[in-house]
Amino acid sequence: MGVEKVLDADAACLQERLVFAAFMLGPLLVGMSVAYYTRNDVVGWYQQVRKPTGAPPDWLYGPAWTALYVTMGYAAYRVFETSVAQQSVPLLAIVMFGVQFVLNQCWSLCFFSLKRWDVALLDISLLWLAILGTALAFAQIERLAGLLLTPYLGFVSVAALLNIGFIRENRQSDMVGVFKKSAASTVTSSVASKKVE
Repeated sequence: MGVEKVLDADAACLQERLVFAAFMLGPLLVGMSVAYYTRNDVVGWYQQVRKPTGAPPDWLYGPAWTALYVTMGYAAYRVFETSVAQQSVPLLAIVMFGVQFVLNQCWSLCFFSLKRWDVALLDISLLWLAILGTALAFAQIERLAGLLLTPYLGFVSVAALLNIGFIRENRQSDMVGVFKKSAASTVTSSVASKKVE
């Protein structure tokens, strides 16, 4: 009987660790996947556009988003643990978290891959509201979980201002030339790599 209790305790501990790892790594892995998908655009045409005053160096985005994704996951984990203890289902918190996370990933695709900064601005505006709603929903369940999303909200606020700055600094007529040049460079690189093969 004692052995069974020990095994049950070990199984429960392992399950808790797996759940914790899923919350901590899940957002980070999805974010890394989208970043990998848009990597060619980041090192391509994005380097040729005029950046607004106050734009942080490119190397800062990776560590910043890594910290934000981990914090986001930890906040969600705390809400999950509290809800399990209270035997409740935080439907609003779940929906808001899912909405803000989808909008988060869509912004990178709109801004970098589609090169639609106007759509990206609309997306990040909705994202800001969704993060605020998520933080408030989290805080109703566990106060610290809501506060943990404050840096995320602040970072997205700065990103929204930079999004506006990119639109102002780069006229559409100028961007057409940049995009064409970037596309031609991509095609040339692709042809060159095929010749090497």
